[in-house]
Amino acid sequence: MRARLRRSTVETLGYDALVDSGSALTVFPREAATDLGISDRELARGPERTIIGAGGGMVRAYAVHVDLVLSAAGTVITLTAVPVFFAERLHPSFDVLLGQLGVFDRLWFILRNTQPLHEFALRTTE
Repeated sequence: MRARLRRSTVETLGYDALVDSGSALTVFPREAATDLGISDRELARGPERTIIGAGGGMVRAYAVHVDLVLSAAGTVITLTAVPVFFAERLHPSFDVLLGQLGVFDRLWFILRNTQPLHEFALRTTE
């Protein structure tokens, strides 16, 4: 799945996103906040969480509400005002982590893993 962020008329490049039903939060790399024009001061005003990164290290993350644009299997969905946490890179194999808050509670993920056709679909509940 690909994910990008939008704030007003500014949009980030697309990132590879890991859909993680075990994660409470949606996390993007810190440079995405910079690309959107979000200052360190603005980040510091938002909610702060300490999350576990790759290798079990603790990473501070700060949230700002932005629009999240998801694309998968030919479907593009925009979720508005999603609380996105920005942190240093969490893991070397993926850029973005999509979690429960603001994403899973607003989407249906449909996965059918049967032969001969594998299907992945993404639908909004809104």
